[in-house]
Amino acid sequence: MEKHFCRVRSAQDIIISVSLLLAGTVLMFLPYGGVGVTMGGFFMFLVGGLFLYLFKSAYREDGDKNLYHKKELYFRRELLGAIEDALESDPTSIDMKQEGFGWTIKLNLYYSVKADKAYLQLFEYIPYNYEPCTQMLEYKISQITNLINSK
Repeated sequence: MEKHFCRVRSAQDIIISVSLLLAGTVLMFLPYGGVGVTMGGFFMFLVGGLFLYLFKSAYREDGDKNLYHKKELYFRRELLGAIEDALESDPTSIDMKQEGFGWTIKLNLYYSVKADKAYLQLFEYIPYNYEPCTQMLEYKISQITNLINSK
């Protein structure tokens, strides 16, 4: 079965949006505020409304209630075989010193500390698109802490 993650709002996203909406409303209706304060409040209200509509920073797997965070790691093309082998056996053996020096290989991590689960998938850049090189692999958080804590 293929894993599919979709973007959702986290509690932090909702708190930020509602805070901007409330602060903007208060500033717009201050009785002693000038035009600048009212305009600033209107701008904050508008940004809060847009954030509430557009801001989605967490991911959720179809059929799962847990929220996941996403991290993308990029590597050079020469490391494809080594990373594939490491994903199959021991993901902690991936050399994180090589991360960020190329954009040809992409490693997607979806992880949830609360659920103690992480999913990894490797992609290779074929012109205009990243094509999957591996299936979605499931690990425990303790097995991939070096990948999560990098940079």
